[in-house]
Amino acid sequence: MPGEGVGAVLLKPLARAEADGDHIYAVIKGTAVNNDGRTFGYSVPNPTAQAEVIREALDRAGVDARTISYVEAHGTGTKLGDPVEISGLTEAYRRDTADRQFCAIGSTKSNIGHLEAAAGIAQLTKVLLQMKHKKLAASLIHAEELNPGIDFVGSPFHVQRVTADWKRPVVDIEDSETVVPRRAGISSFGAGGVNVHVIVEEYDADRHRAGNKDAPESGPAVIVLSAQRADRLRAYSEALRTHVLRTSDRATSVTDIAYTLQTGRDPHPFRLAFVATDRDDIARKLELFLKDHTVDGETLVHTGRVDVLAGDTGQNIHPAVPESLDSPSAMERVARLWVQGTEIEWDTYYRGPKPGRVPLPTYPFAGDRYWPAGATAAPATPVASAAVTEPPVQVAAAPAQTAPTAPRPPEQSSLSAEQETSELLSELVEAVVVEREEILSQFMQERLADLLDYPPAEVPEMNQGFFDMGMESVMVEKFRSSIEEQLALTIPDTAIFDHPSVASLTEYLLGLVPWTDLEAGAAHRTNPAPVSPSETTSADTPPEEPGLEEVAGELRELLMQLGDIR
Repeated sequence: MPGEGVGAVLLKPLARAEADGDHIYAVIKGTAVNNDGRTFGYSVPNPTAQAEVIREALDRAGVDARTISYVEAHGTGTKLGDPVEISGLTEAYRRDTADRQFCAIGSTKSNIGHLEAAAGIAQLTKVLLQMKHKKLAASLIHAEELNPGIDFVGSPFHVQRVTADWKRPVVDIEDSETVVPRRAGISSFGAGGVNVHVIVEEYDADRHRAGNKDAPESGPAVIVLSAQRADRLRAYSEALRTHVLRTSDRATSVTDIAYTLQTGRDPHPFRLAFVATDRDDIARKLELFLKDHTVDGETLVHTGRVDVLAGDTGQNIHPAVPESLDSPSAMERVARLWVQGTEIEWDTYYRGPKPGRVPLPTYPFAGDRYWPAGATAAPATPVASAAVTEPPVQVAAAPAQTAPTAPRPPEQSSLSAEQETSELLSELVEAVVVEREEILSQFMQERLADLLDYPPAEVPEMNQGFFDMGMESVMVEKFRSSIEEQLALTIPDTAIFDHPSVASLTEYLLGLVPWTDLEAGAAHRTNPAPVSPSETTSADTPPEEPGLEEVAGELRELLMQLGDIR
């Protein structure tokens, strides 16, 4: 059945990736592509062309087919397509070996469906994950019987129907048994006859590390984490703690972990940093942070919040940054400076070969769900009309009662823009000066939340940048116009770009509001000029109601006018 997906990988020459200290998931040994050419139909495959593309990929990779221990098949799941694919694979492999059922085969389409244009990248991703975990995933999870049109027993392949360890194969090469790396072939065949085959091999990081005599030794290192919000920083800390406790790759050093976090993540406002000696120390200090604990009154984890919008005005005094991290005290100082907002050039501390970058948990996004207008997250509760009974009709006379009026929702307020503006300004004028900033900032947070469709009960951060929230030029103009309308101000076009946060814009707007004039006007309304008795109306004298004849006369005049119009 069809599915949807997207995927991406970063390709680099092997020598460059090793020099850059990248984490390498696998090595592409060879690729090939061809076309079926003329067949009996647009969707009819060509086993000869498929065999040729597989053979060409093997030859370019320079590997023997007997060393391939897994094939990720195209796996259409059709009566014709699968036997043709196995036939092409068998023909290509038979040129190197007559061995049977030595190679596992599977297809991810049974697990996630056919992703059309993303099917090939999904297949590659599955193979890379299998190499990472050294496991072969179960295929054909929805099928109890194999295709009777395929002779697997006489082929080099057996279907991987259960999850199992992916062991390195032992192959007889030149009369000597040799353990070879985990290798896989990946077939992806497009509609119309485009055939692609790729040979990938696991990367032996341990062998590379052992051969790199100049690699930095593992030891104490500065671990840094940051997030956009405090709750995301705690989630990030929990994810990293779980990772270092559960991952089996104990060869990954604390230096590699620190370097990955220092140079492979963007710094955000909410920060924590500490010095760790090993992986267990990382887990222990993250737990201290999560439980708000200290040891013997000593703070082992440094935390801070940085205003990322505060630019360098030339008046800032930059603290001295240690030139090296050759002592625990220097590391502690760098950790404290980083959480306070000092920019650290981490690469300058690694003068020789750089540590390696390793896979670590990425940013823990909040995962909020946003439904389109009019949609609901769950079906509305149906009204059970049979269970709702009307109240009995009252026969006896009773005093007439006025039905209570339901309160109007805020978004349906009948106040005009002028009245709403006047209400806000009145609140600002009547408030104590120190409270005006809070009132105005709350007003702007609510406007922003409405403009950017924030979830209920959630408003933007005071110091978060407008453009980090997703605001673009059209929204900027709407926001500016809304503030002008509500505050009766003329705001320069560039004001929001010059003051791109609630805190910064609030401070700017407070300087624009004409407080002296507003306070004078408020005093005048509080103590109005006396009104002469002739201008007053007695509360005891109700206004005269128009008489019946007067109303009838007005109605006749209106009817005559309508007759003239007709």
